[in-house]
Amino acid sequence: MERISPDAMSGLPKVSIVIPCGGSHHQYVGVAVASCVWQTYPNLEVIVVDDGPVAIGDYADSRVKVIKSRNHGTTTTLNRPACARNDGIAHATGAFVIFLDADDYLLPKGVEVLMRGHASHDKAYTFSSHYAGTRHQRPPDYDQKLYAKFNIHPITCLIPLDAVRAVGGFDERAPGWEDWTLYLRLAIAGYCGAYYRGPIFVYQVQHSIVHHADVAGGQELMDRVIAPYQNEKGEVAMACCGSSPKTAFKTAVATLGEVPTMDGMQTLEYIGDQQGSFILQHPVSKRTYKAGRNASVRYLNVPAEDVAYFLAFGTFRVVMPETPYTPPPAPAELAEVINAVAVEVIEPVVEPVAEVQATTTTVKTTLRAPKKA
Repeated sequence: MERISPDAMSGLPKVSIVIPCGGSHHQYVGVAVASCVWQTYPNLEVIVVDDGPVAIGDYADSRVKVIKSRNHGTTTTLNRPACARNDGIAHATGAFVIFLDADDYLLPKGVEVLMRGHASHDKAYTFSSHYAGTRHQRPPDYDQKLYAKFNIHPITCLIPLDAVRAVGGFDERAPGWEDWTLYLRLAIAGYCGAYYRGPIFVYQVQHSIVHHADVAGGQELMDRVIAPYQNEKGEVAMACCGSSPKTAFKTAVATLGEVPTMDGMQTLEYIGDQQGSFILQHPVSKRTYKAGRNASVRYLNVPAEDVAYFLAFGTFRVVMPETPYTPPPAPAELAEVINAVAVEVIEPVVEPVAEVQATTTTVKTTLRAPKKA
């Protein structure tokens, strides 16, 4: 796996990855942390918010820190995942934040894909696709109207930390679907998102206890979640999506180098408005291409010599090639805490021996993740 050069890191914005971890997810969080450590994008911090009954040990990688949720070891009527994520937000020091569930994991280029994608548009935040198991799942394009009905993309996106704090983070009184409340609040405030091709993470559906509970709540639960944001007409008033200047950010991200190719081919995305599909023929190479907004023709793999022709239209952009599915990494290593304790061992005195012998013993304690019940 090719990582970004350390020489480029100094100019790259820091990304804070927040991982809330309740009691049911302690057995999985080590994999989530490992997927952050293996990122090709180097300038990041990982904040694990411990909200379970069994304490999580520290991790060996210095970029990972474990904090206690304010509700750790207590009962509360508040939405625990929302509280835990807000606790992570309070400790974050990056320019951007990514929320990752403890039972999911990022693909190795996940953060890099989001950062490159964020530089390709002028909206406030960037979301992408994911694998559900090994199946690629793509969310719809951003549409504020949809947010009045349901959440249109997973929680794992790239968002400026200032924007998250400006809207108050997650709704801690939400009866469920707390991830929806953040993106609903962002939409109401005019912080809009834009889709960029991934995938960026793997959703391990078999472990998603909270999500299954939300889905089981059906429309009745969704109505309760959105009710506080509706006016007397039952509507959600959202601010106009304005542009977000990113001159300095785009300059910094340019230090990542050129967008990678796949098998020597550059991936292009059609970003124009023409529905359906149409045919283009390169005037020199005579290669023909079918393009359009339809998912089946939206992305083209183009030889390097044909790329300039497409970019000249202003309706195509260079994007990262599709990220292949990658199995989960081994759990991240926990730090070993070694306490060198001098223990004086006194041997019993037996006549006629009059000499007392003393030895020094080193006691080594290794923190390990709790075993799965």
